[in-house]
Amino acid sequence: MRNITLLLLLIPSLALAADDTSFLDYVGSKLNDLHFAVTQEVPNMFHRFVAWGIEYYTLAVITVKLETIKFAYLVAKQIAIDINISGYLVSSISQMPNGVRWALQELGFANGLNLLINAYITRFVMNIMGW
Repeated sequence: MRNITLLLLLIPSLALAADDTSFLDYVGSKLNDLHFAVTQEVPNMFHRFVAWGIEYYTLAVITVKLETIKFAYLVAKQIAIDINISGYLVSSISQMPNGVRWALQELGFANGLNLLINAYITRFVMNIMGW
């Protein structure tokens, strides 16, 4: 084993015989490259892998939360349809005087209230789901 190592160290020195650099300069540069790789490149590679893992985990968590919100909204929308909230809202507004009914229609009060009710029902569903 020692002979193979010595042979591997001497072969590059034969190739460098034509240059002005010495064998020790060659070995020194290789040791410097090895030192740089161990002290700089390996930690940087570890940092890149950890950063990639954190980015992937963050993206996965955000995606799961977004899909959970979408699912909870669809469930809340179905609950609102089953309860017939919009029907109660329309019938309540239709019982008001014409001037008030016109103002509420122009302001989009029914749509806004329906959106708020859906948001509260969505929050309720998400609380039941554990989010």
